[in-house]
Amino acid sequence: MNTSKKTQLALVYIRYSSHAQDNGNSPAAQMTCAENYTEAHQMTIEQIYHDYAKTGRNTNREGYQQMKNDILSGKVQAKIVVVRALDRLHRNTGNQIEDLKWMESHGIRLIAVNDSIDTASEDYSKFATIVKAAAAEETSDNISKNTRAALLESARQCRHLGGVPPIGYTVNEAGLYEIDPLTAPIVRDIYTLYSSGMGYSYIKKHLREKGYKTTGGNDFSDTAIHTILTNQKYKGTYTYDRTAAKDSDGHRNSHKIKPDPIEIPDGMPAIIEPARFDKVQEKLAQNRRRTASRTGKNYYALNGFTRCPKCGKPLVMREARRGAHVGEKFWGCTGFPQCHFIKKIVKTENK
Repeated sequence: MNTSKKTQLALVYIRYSSHAQDNGNSPAAQMTCAENYTEAHQMTIEQIYHDYAKTGRNTNREGYQQMKNDILSGKVQAKIVVVRALDRLHRNTGNQIEDLKWMESHGIRLIAVNDSIDTASEDYSKFATIVKAAAAEETSDNISKNTRAALLESARQCRHLGGVPPIGYTVNEAGLYEIDPLTAPIVRDIYTLYSSGMGYSYIKKHLREKGYKTTGGNDFSDTAIHTILTNQKYKGTYTYDRTAAKDSDGHRNSHKIKPDPIEIPDGMPAIIEPARFDKVQEKLAQNRRRTASRTGKNYYALNGFTRCPKCGKPLVMREARRGAHVGEKFWGCTGFPQCHFIKKIVKTENK
């Protein structure tokens, strides 16, 4: 093939979300479309950018950001971006409009082959492009709603919804959890050791000596142990949709829990007896309070060990921060606000 006539350089962007949303948008199909178009229009592909398993609803995509950075830094010379369809670039109307402005300001020509969009053509319509972007966003919303509805229905049936099951469990052909006889003893050991007063350091040492590994093949960390000790699935409660949704940038706070997650008691086989699981949660809460009191500026050796004479819950030493008694220290009940027991610490001076 004679390439001497190819004077224009082009960048190709490929985004693939998932098999469930393929619709002819496989990476191979997108690449073939871009190659056929650039070949027919005497263009040379300078660089190809990929994003796999990434949503188009936000811009938190490595390949997409790399392409923009390469254009800004001059790392690439091409002034043309080719995509199979507009929705490969974005499924968010606002982001699409901002991108169109950005490309226009940097002299970038956008070509969405299947949508017949070419920002350098005489019949290019920005309005029609925005309408198509809005349609892509609506399609994404509908896909998201339908997918979520299907997941919620499967969750109500206590089925495994993808990913690696928690250590101690396997998933059968029906998609239901079963206890794994090979790894369930790891979970039981962790609960037994913690219940008997052993700390995370000792538990980690014990697991290493027995050759136990996480599902990823790593040694157990404090975080891994804590996750096992707090996972309600181990007491037989099926849980789903507990973690808050991702923000507009695609980030998720895994520690932020929704107020109304799906929780189905006895929805799956229990590895740990529910009563024992609940006692471990009480012990974890006590240790958190004790740690907080020891690391605070008002640390006192008896924090958490002395008991409230009214309700029996632990007392901790505190310091008044406002009012007439600023700076004075007192015993306060951890049962606040139900219990209001307070006792001022009286200091005596040697005379």
